[in-house]
Order: sequence, then C-alpha cells, then structure tokens
Amino acid sequence: MYRVLLDTTYILPAFGIYVDVAPKNEIKVILEKCIEKGATLNISEISLFEAYVKTIAVAKRKKLPDLFKKAANGVLTVINDTTLNKIGYCELEILETASNILKNHDDPFDAIIFATAIVRDMLLATEDSDAKKFVPNDKILSWRDLKN
Repeated sequence: MYRVLLDTTYILPAFGIYVDVAPKNEIKVILEKCIEKGATLNISEISLFEAYVKTIAVAKRKKLPDLFKKAANGVLTVINDTTLNKIGYCELEILETASNILKNHDDPFDAIIFATAIVRDMLLATEDSDAKKFVPNDKILSWRDLKN
C-alpha cells in the first residue's frame, strides 16, 4: 500500500473547473484504478479552501453565476467522498515546514500541500514544477505517473 497526497488540481473538476491534465471523468477513473492498485488517496484540507477560492474567482471573472453554487457543492462533494482521506493542516510541524518553504515560494496553498507531503512522508501527485524545489523528486508523481 502506498499513500498519495493529491494536489488541488485533481479535485477541481468536483467544483466545475476543468483542468488541462485530463477530462473530469478520466481523473475519477484513474484515481479509482490507483485505489485498486493499493493507493490510499489523501488531500490536504487546505485544498478544499483553495479549490473553493479558485472557483469563486473564475465565477466572478467569467460572470458564471452557476459556478458560485458549484463552489459550495464542490466542498461538500469532496468532504463526503470516502475514497479521499482529508488531512488537517493546523499541525505545528506542517505549519513550520510550510513557513520554511514560504521563505523561497510565494504560494501559501502550495507551501502547505508540499509541507503535508513532506511531514506525512507521502507521495505528492502534482503538476506543479515548483514542487521539485521542496519535495524530494522520488516523492513526486505526475498525472502521467498516476495513469501508469
């Protein structure tokens, strides 16, 4: 069994935001296959907030009123998804590690997600090239890695 921390990108489709990585349904199918292969899928609770904020920003920028409701529903969808373990971020070691990352990185959401992977010794599934500056390369998975 191996533990994978999913970056926010992989939950955005639940919020009505489609990502370049893969179509919404493909993400769900691939993640289910990962579970069948023995993966435990995890997300940082900060990803829920990040996805919510991003969805609201897109709704405002593109004037898409339906996305406001999808933002709230997305949070509930992910919370109720029993295949995803939710990891809190209000732990001293995670926050201290994130603070150290933020000395050289500007995105607090990334910093907390990277720190969670480091502190919890998990593989990090991400498309963020900056992750390699903070998380050991052998602990980073791309979408391509997850698919194989």
